Amino acid sequence: MRLNGWRNRAVVSAGFVCLLMLGCARSTAPPPLWVWLDGGLFTSSSAREALEVAIDSAAAAGATGVVVEVKSCTGETFVPAASFPAAPEVPSDGADLLQLAAARARQHGLKLAAGVQTFFGGNVGQRRGIAFAGLSDWCVTRLTEAGLLRDTENASLRWVRLSPAVEAARKAELQFLDEILGRDEVEGAWLVGVEFPDVWSDFGLNARRAFEGWLGMELRSWPGDVCSREAAGAMRAGPYLRQWLLWRCAVIRDFVAEAQGLASSHHPGKWVGVIVGGWLPRGYEQGVNWARPGYDHRNRWLAADYSQTTLATTGAKLGIGMFFAAVTEDEARKSTRIPEEAGFDPGWLSVEGCSRRARDVLGAEGGEQAFAVLHLGHYAGNWRQAERAVRAVRGFAGLLIFDATQLNAERWWSRLRP
Repeated sequence: MRLNGWRNRAVVSAGFVCLLMLGCARSTAPPPLWVWLDGGLFTSSSAREALEVAIDSAAAAGATGVVVEVKSCTGETFVPAASFPAAPEVPSDGADLLQLAAARARQHGLKLAAGVQTFFGGNVGQRRGIAFAGLSDWCVTRLTEAGLLRDTENASLRWVRLSPAVEAARKAELQFLDEILGRDEVEGAWLVGVEFPDVWSDFGLNARRAFEGWLGMELRSWPGDVCSREAAGAMRAGPYLRQWLLWRCAVIRDFVAEAQGLASSHHPGKWVGVIVGGWLPRGYEQGVNWARPGYDHRNRWLAADYSQTTLATTGAKLGIGMFFAAVTEDEARKSTRIPEEAGFDPGWLSVEGCSRRARDVLGAEGGEQAFAVLHLGHYAGNWRQAERAVRAVRGFAGLLIFDATQLNAERWWSRLRP
């Protein structure tokens, strides 16, 4: 999952708070509203001004806090760090954007968290990023119709993804998280991209070794012992597909647990949050399971102990990404074609359907602690649909809106002013 933007300013307004009050299931008081201040704000010489305008705008909207993106999809950082290189967009005057954000947020009484694009390694078209600067062996290798292909060489992609199965990549991500949580300015960090990018990854050599180590045996055929890809793109299961799907979810669960443990032991009082795709019935494709323990996934390819891989027991915050163009379940059913054998209602793939089902999947307590996450890019040029999406979110601990650049590009602030 990639969440980012590319323009320079952002404004949000109090209308969101009104919508949240209408959408809150148990109370007339609105749940916390956070706005993601994306790296698109930092791509010009006016990064300082863009950041300050965005924070002022969030405050005018009645937001509780802002999330400042500190690491981009190239794997480069917008703040000083030892674990990853700095992005060229970092201000040449040496200004620390996190310090600037904290100072401005304090003026408005806003909370501040860091936003981290995790397991991203570069822009394929620009040949830019850490994967193109000596770390290509951290990259995902996907099973394509043409065979195995590393992300850095896959021209059909925009972003290179790093593999959570590569130990060095995991360590670097945790080191960066440790650095960020050590900053006095932030109260926590939201992580985006803690996943395998799709069901066809990772089939690199490092992943093979890690899987065989977990399995306790060497495989004769790779990736054939897991699966093969037919000409039409369909998957043919190999004898170890079920174990492979379980292993990938265990890799993600263990990383999140380690990240949360790092926060608890090294930075008491600070938190880690993970933004996950709301499409739980297909979450296994990315190695992500966020259902409550014991939840029946009703999928023949998932092992009996699949529920043990849930992120819900790690102690980390969960942000349920409702990244759907469809707002109602009926809209999703009309616009989405899912094979009958997939075994789930396409109503899941809507804001309304995901919101309703997520509360059941997480349980009463889990639902009340999770955040709902919306990306307004799905409603570009259609404010009415965006408004309906916000209204459809109910019963969560808060709402996180992506992203500041999108809000500015659509000029929706003028429609929302009270």
